[in-house]
Amino acid sequence: MAKALPEVFDRFAMGAARVAKSDIVALVESADLRGLPGVFSTLHLLRTESGTQVLVTDSGPLCEMLAWINNKSDYGINPQGKALEAEYGKPPYGWDFDVVKLFTLCLLRAGQIIATSQGQSIESVADLTAKEVFVNNNLFRAATFRPKKSIDFAEILKAADAYKKTFGEQIKEVEQTVVAAAIRTKVQERQKDLRSVHSLLDKHNLPGADVLAGAISQMEQLATASEEETITGFSGCYTDIKESLARAVDIQHALTEPQLVMLGRARQVLSVKWPFLEAEPDVTEDDRKVAADVDDLLHRESFYRELPRIDQGATRLGKLYAERFQRVVQDRAACYCQALEQLRATPGWEQLDESPQNRIAQPLASRISTNVPETTPIPQLRADIDACPKRLADAVAEVHRLVEGDRVVVVKAATHFAAGIDTVDELDAAWAGLREECAHHIGKSKRVLIQ
Repeated sequence: MAKALPEVFDRFAMGAARVAKSDIVALVESADLRGLPGVFSTLHLLRTESGTQVLVTDSGPLCEMLAWINNKSDYGINPQGKALEAEYGKPPYGWDFDVVKLFTLCLLRAGQIIATSQGQSIESVADLTAKEVFVNNNLFRAATFRPKKSIDFAEILKAADAYKKTFGEQIKEVEQTVVAAAIRTKVQERQKDLRSVHSLLDKHNLPGADVLAGAISQMEQLATASEEETITGFSGCYTDIKESLARAVDIQHALTEPQLVMLGRARQVLSVKWPFLEAEPDVTEDDRKVAADVDDLLHRESFYRELPRIDQGATRLGKLYAERFQRVVQDRAACYCQALEQLRATPGWEQLDESPQNRIAQPLASRISTNVPETTPIPQLRADIDACPKRLADAVAEVHRLVEGDRVVVVKAATHFAAGIDTVDELDAAWAGLREECAHHIGKSKRVLIQ
């Protein structure tokens, strides 16, 4: 490992330090970069110019990170904190997450980038929310970062071109105020489309709502920013907005009411029926693979492109469950029909009036129907089958009690065999005990029912 790691992470040394929360807080609260913790010297983040401490952004790790953010911005993407974490956590860097946060904060402190968190733009560490974003890991991962650029005609032209690519319309006059106003108007209009789809996904607990939420947050910030911020910010994030708008249109077309019903059914199959099927001994590996595939597709942000596969897989699993359900329903009905016939054949049954007959037969008669709600769990139906002999025995005993009165005595045969049988002698002893108990009651003119 000592030999391999430097080859895989050949730039690890640039961020080789342990960064504590106090280091980040110190950079936010420091007035002039003097007296910062030793980690800043360890990472060579500071130098002295004309007697003043400044952050080194033209070389080293800050320069590399700034170049990467600039490159993403040129393609219309404002990277999130989680993208920075992923980029610099892999080879050739392998930097710790706290190191990535510290480097990003240095760029903000140096005035090289602007952060956006929860719809608010952060241009300086003096902003009230800056400290919270860099201390809270979740807020940092969700925040976006873009280069801080001075506005010029080239930037205005770039924003106008991005507007056309995003909304399919041409801005008539490439002038700062006109371009900024057009962007603000359009993002306010199109927010409604994203919010509608976001609400739909959120209501049905479907994946992808967070992607749209990020675009909505960026659009909110653009709608209230200054002209300069609106133009530079839109140029840096238009790709995300364009993709989110296209995603929203696709989702609206795909998720009609029948598809929503199908998705609800598929999720119900996975959450209710598959846990039972998974434990069944005759379920095949192909069935397990289908369940895993459906579960994976339902959790993808692109689930709406996979609706036929989801429906096909869920239908197959639903059919497997339905076949078992019907089989168990039929078995239960047959079992209780037979028990009911035996009950009606019990000596003395015909002596009872209709009312006690119905009461005694009810636990058996109520389970002979094959019209069983699909929501009835199969284990419950199987438990009914297992309980059928006991319910029949109780019903027969009740018939004898009503006919014979207190002459009827129930003897539990199992009590004589509770310890188990290992030898013939033990078997003989158990039978003798059972016979003796029965003989005792018979001697008292009792009618013995053995259960």
